[in-house]
Amino acid sequence: ALEVRRAGFPTRVPYREFVREFRAFTPRGAAITDPKQLAHAMMRHPHVAERVPSSAYRLGASKLFMQSEVLYQLQSIRNAMLYPFVRRLQRWWVKLQGSILQRKLKRCGADLRDISSEAAIKGVNAVAFVRDALQKCEASLAKANLLINKPAEAAEALSSLRQEIAKASDIVKAAVQKKEEAYRIRAEFLAEIDDAYSRCNALRTI
Repeated sequence: ALEVRRAGFPTRVPYREFVREFRAFTPRGAAITDPKQLAHAMMRHPHVAERVPSSAYRLGASKLFMQSEVLYQLQSIRNAMLYPFVRRLQRWWVKLQGSILQRKLKRCGADLRDISSEAAIKGVNAVAFVRDALQKCEASLAKANLLINKPAEAAEALSSLRQEIAKASDIVKAAVQKKEEAYRIRAEFLAEIDDAYSRCNALRTI
């Protein structure tokens, strides 16, 4: 090994480490399991062979010996090969995130419409604190919609929107309960008045 290094191959990499780091050079369909043989096949990859001649490296017993600039060349070749795939993956991820955010935004819009419909049907949409809560949600929904093409900001806006919609839902439910309770008390009060009126009429006939 020392003689090889002195011969102009100062950079050395164990075969297993080389195979792991530069697996992008693995021949398609290769069934080689021996790390040394696989490393040798990887060094004959077309993209590698056109830039790194066989005279620039030596195969040792357990390590691959290379001239000083070869390791940098291999890293550059690997990065150039992987870059298109990385860019494709990044575009796919951004598109996926956008689709997810769009679905979440639509779900929030549907939830808000359901809450607004319930408030209108139950007759509490004109109550001040209900109206304020729903208007706040509408404003937050509009803001989230404007930020939909900015994933990080849109995600934060949607998180706040979901919290506001949940709070508005609780407010509507509370308003409905109060209204129903008021109607129940009114009905009981009217029933007592009717009962008293009936008693008075009964006394008049005696």
